[in-house]
Amino acid sequence: MLVDGDGSFGNFNNARLLARKLRQAGAARVSLEDSCFPKLNSLIGERPPLADIDEFCGRLQAVKDAVA
Repeated sequence: MLVDGDGSFGNFNNARLLARKLRQAGAARVSLEDSCFPKLNSLIGERPPLADIDEFCGRLQAVKDAVA
């Protein structure tokens, strides 16, 4: 099962919790967006900002560590 993890609902702590819960539910993969939290509708107004590279990498590392 592949899960749309949105922007992982916050920082690396939320990403870690998300990964653990999805693993328990039997998910094989999660896809994360590099959007800032809270997520804004990209169809209204200007393009919403993306997450800082280091912060987003921290989210990805937290997910990887949570399921290792």
